[in-house]
Amino acid sequence: AVYLALDTGLYYNWDGNNYVSYEGLKVAYAFAKYQEKYYALTDDFVYMGGDVMNDPFEKETSSNAPDGEVSTGISDMKVFNEALYVSGSEEIMKKLGNNWSTPISSGLTDGTPHIMTPLNNVLYITDDFVRIVSINKDDVLSTNGTSTFGTGLDKTQWTMTFIDTAKDSIWFGLLNTVTGKGRVYQWDGESEDIETTYIELDTGVMSGVVFNNIPYIFDSNGKLMALSGSSFKDCLLYTSDAADEEDS
Repeated sequence: AVYLALDTGLYYNWDGNNYVSYEGLKVAYAFAKYQEKYYALTDDFVYMGGDVMNDPFEKETSSNAPDGEVSTGISDMKVFNEALYVSGSEEIMKKLGNNWSTPISSGLTDGTPHIMTPLNNVLYITDDFVRIVSINKDDVLSTNGTSTFGTGLDKTQWTMTFIDTAKDSIWFGLLNTVTGKGRVYQWDGESEDIETTYIELDTGVMSGVVFNNIPYIFDSNGKLMALSGSSFKDCLLYTSDAADEEDS
């Protein structure tokens, strides 16, 4: 089956002849697979599907499940420490087995993006636009010291737009909402040094991901760019150069 998601919040399933309206799921902005089930994160709620993406998704309505705490641009969903973690406006919720709880109910900056990524035994979370906090396997929140990071940037101008894990480091990107420029940092997950490796960009970082240990970003011009050496390069040029090298 093929699913078509529209910004109206409607889904359509191609049945081989026609698109058929598919009810029960708003447009999702995060997916995760936990205990062989697919989960989708939408405004207000978490939905659980089946063991394949074609299965219908149903809203999680069990006790303590997210109910209004999550929203686009703020929340994220990741598997960590054998549990499903969901970030809200100022809290972290998790599903362990069939039970939902809220191990972190305060300590995060309300209304700022809380994007998450795990590395080793730590779950890293963006907070207050320009810093990274973390929780350990015991669900203890750290807002300073080891496993936290402060960029030292002006939070009235900068905002983190992605964070992801490579083999042995963390990559995260920012957008300057005033100048339109961007930065991408590489961090070991432990150092508190704000002078850690980063790359300046003339365009803002809108989103990003690490794939095959290579960071990719979408910039504010709508270009998909990949890290090549010490800078990010347009993927169209990157693949063209690679093809030229193979032909030479």
